[in-house]
Amino acid sequence: MRRSTHYLNNKLDPYAGAFLINNKDSTVCKIIDYLEIDSNFFQVFGMYMTYSLRMRYDEGRCTMTIRDLTYMEKTYFETQEASERKLNMPEYSGKDIMIDKKYTNLMTRNASGKITEATVNRINDIVKNLELSFVRK
Repeated sequence: MRRSTHYLNNKLDPYAGAFLINNKDSTVCKIIDYLEIDSNFFQVFGMYMTYSLRMRYDEGRCTMTIRDLTYMEKTYFETQEASERKLNMPEYSGKDIMIDKKYTNLMTRNASGKITEATVNRINDIVKNLELSFVRK
């Protein structure tokens, strides 16, 4: 638990995050990450990904689960952040992006596929770096 908490506090480096539960049995966090999907001379294509990161500790082992993936376009997210009230901005679920491939972007071919690839890369980075933090003495 101490090593995972240290990783989450000092190494994860998300856009934003909050502990919902943090005790000797489990840790639950709400995380917001920024994924830069594609950038060129004309545009920067990025998405904010929000998810729950859950870790359960049992006899020196840690089981991590990522749930409730949602995505919001960079411009919509930043507009929402700047607003003092809740705006009705379009959000996409993990299923919309990764399975149904409902998201399209005029300037980006295969936008859902690129978002999926960026998501998998980010999750793999989290797993790899968390594993490294468990191995270090």
